[in-house]
Amino acid sequence: MARFDHTTSAKARKDFLVIHRRKPSWVAPTLLPSFLRRRRNWEAQVKIGSIVVRCYRFDWMLAFWQEALGYEPRDPQKEDGWVVLCDPEGRGPNLSLERVGEPLEPLGETSRVHLDFYTRDQEGEVERLLGIGARRYHREYRPEDDFVVLEDPDGNRFCVVQLPE
Repeated sequence: MARFDHTTSAKARKDFLVIHRRKPSWVAPTLLPSFLRRRRNWEAQVKIGSIVVRCYRFDWMLAFWQEALGYEPRDPQKEDGWVVLCDPEGRGPNLSLERVGEPLEPLGETSRVHLDFYTRDQEGEVERLLGIGARRYHREYRPEDDFVVLEDPDGNRFCVVQLPE
């Protein structure tokens, strides 16, 4: 899978745009038709509907995320361990929880997917989340870092980001 960051560049080739990194010299399989490249005021046709968190300790995770976000189940919890939590005001994406049979295996230094929570009271929110079952993920922080990394009860990492005043 290609990784894209600030070193990513674009190169036109015939009717397609090929996205690739400068180093190493491999080409990612992402092709964008030229008619979409030229289209102005383009709006995404899709949006995030739900973020899925796979859970080993399902009941604990359900209680944690409901309390953390103030979300409510859209439908009654299914017997097979699936529930969709919704923002009662309809502004945020859904958070879906799926039961799995094994605990999270360590992924190394970083998680592949995580949530970022934005707040104007980072210290207060971190303390609140720790109080309902989150744990601190220990890492070295730089002075300019505006986030704190926590883990939910199942070990999934998420960040609490301080918004500027």
